Amino acid sequence: MTESLSGSGALFAAVDVHYLDDDGARAAMVAAPDPRFSLVTRTQIAMVAAGAPYQPGEFYRRELPPLRAVLRPAGQLASSPARADRDRWLC
Repeated sequence: MTESLSGSGALFAAVDVHYLDDDGARAAMVAAPDPRFSLVTRTQIAMVAAGAPYQPGEFYRRELPPLRAVLRPAGQLASSPARADRDRWLC
């Protein structure tokens, strides 16, 4: 994902969700100006109530709400084709 920062170029973001024992979820984002994340320039954490239970093939039901919560404060993301598969970058 990339984000425009006042014309300063791209910001690459990595996100993940961790499910807590109390049925909540913690989403985290780190961002850097280069895809190797050699210098993290931004971080964000969001806590949300647990969403839907895991359903194979229905990523959006469980993962998407926490991801939206952590990305919302990051501002408008530029459109950049990217897909995620749990542990892999698939571009």
